[in-house]
Amino acid sequence: MRIHALLVCVLLLAAGGPASTASAEHHEEASNTKFGLTEAERREVFRELAQVETRAEQEAARRFAADPESPDKVRLAERLAEEYRADLAERRGIDTKALTEIGAEGYLEKWPILLAPAKPPGVATEPPPQSR
Repeated sequence: MRIHALLVCVLLLAAGGPASTASAEHHEEASNTKFGLTEAERREVFRELAQVETRAEQEAARRFAADPESPDKVRLAERLAEEYRADLAERRGIDTKALTEIGAEGYLEKWPILLAPAKPPGVATEPPPQSR
């Protein structure tokens, strides 16, 4: 909690202090778009980021099922996560630094992840069964 409060103070100082009441509304609108993405879009990117990280972990665990404590499993998971993050950034038209910042924003703001089973990009999801 102290680290979060300290981070907020540092960010306020870097931004020139707290916004005045007159400019607060304008600042809120302007700050809603970052990296060319609205907050809703960044929330979606955050969710997708969690999915690719989970996918990398699951894939590495599958490949090293016989030796789950293997350092090679950790290295593979890191390599796959880096590759999947780069793919996500490219699909979203942002760089990996922006992706990292969106990840940090989502974590600090406690955005929900709502993980679904990780699927490779381009794989269609099945429609829900229809009741009769």
